[in-house]
Amino acid sequence: AGTVTVDEARVALVTARFDGFVERLDVRTTGGTVAAGEPLLTVWIESDELLRKQADYLSALSRGGRDVERAAQNLRLFGISSASIAEMARTRAPARVVTFEAPLGGTVIEKPSLDGMRFAAGDTLFRIADLSALWVMAEIAEQAGKKLGPEISRGRRGCRAVPQRD
Repeated sequence: AGTVTVDEARVALVTARFDGFVERLDVRTTGGTVAAGEPLLTVWIESDELLRKQADYLSALSRGGRDVERAAQNLRLFGISSASIAEMARTRAPARVVTFEAPLGGTVIEKPSLDGMRFAAGDTLFRIADLSALWVMAEIAEQAGKKLGPEISRGRRGCRAVPQRD
């Protein structure tokens, strides 16, 4: 008996770092595949704190100097992408909407996000997994374990690569 599960090192969470509303979903279904950097959803910023950080950034831009990078870093800490920050610099205006992108390529295994949904800082918006390598947790009879090799023995964890079959 056993179970197949994702490799935890190949899972990424897309979480909100500010309050807001889902304005548009670009990926609508669990089980769909996404490429790294692909847009997942666009959200409306409801956070006064984040709007203040944007005002700080725009003010730093007008003054110049070292404060610009510090203010940009503060925006990145809220999950604002470099592309969104560059757009603010170009337009000299704060962003009321931002787009979240897939941090890695893979399969959407959780998508609690819905159009119009309100979310809070810390909420999971997407969970994406690279399913190109999986874990099989199995109980194997001792005799069968011997056939798998010395790395799999009684009462021990083991790892064995199995070639992909077409």
